[in-house]
Amino acid sequence: MSGWWSLPKAAPILVRHLSAYAELAEQDLAVAQSQFARRLVALGVVFAAAVFTIAMVCLAVVAATWNTPNRMLAVYILLGFFAVTLGIALSQLTAVSARADALFSSVRREWALDRVLLDRMLAQTDDDERPAAARGAGANGHANADEPANGERRG
Repeated sequence: MSGWWSLPKAAPILVRHLSAYAELAEQDLAVAQSQFARRLVALGVVFAAAVFTIAMVCLAVVAATWNTPNRMLAVYILLGFFAVTLGIALSQLTAVSARADALFSSVRREWALDRVLLDRMLAQTDDDERPAAARGAGANGHANADEPANGERRG
């Protein structure tokens, strides 16, 4: 690859971009850490409240039906309700996880843009550094082989 000829020219630009990528990665990590901490605390509170609420509801249903012939029916209804709730919750969890932003998404986005620009820059410097004959010039060194070398036009 002849683009490596222009690497010394592009080195300062590459170093600045690498520094910018590091800053973007640092920002992405900070955002992800903050979001994770908030989600973890909220999940802990929701989990504790849900466990106590479910336990109390189940205890109330079983206590209300204890001396009746419908005691087992109440237990089976509770089991079915929690099984359906679990299925819905798992489907929602997978949907939310699929929509979540990937870690370092801004770094990936900027790298894709910069890679296109870098490829263009390297291709342009490759064209500038190639000899005229390699760029498609004619035998006389001009792009148009029919044109005379001294610049005169043929009639």
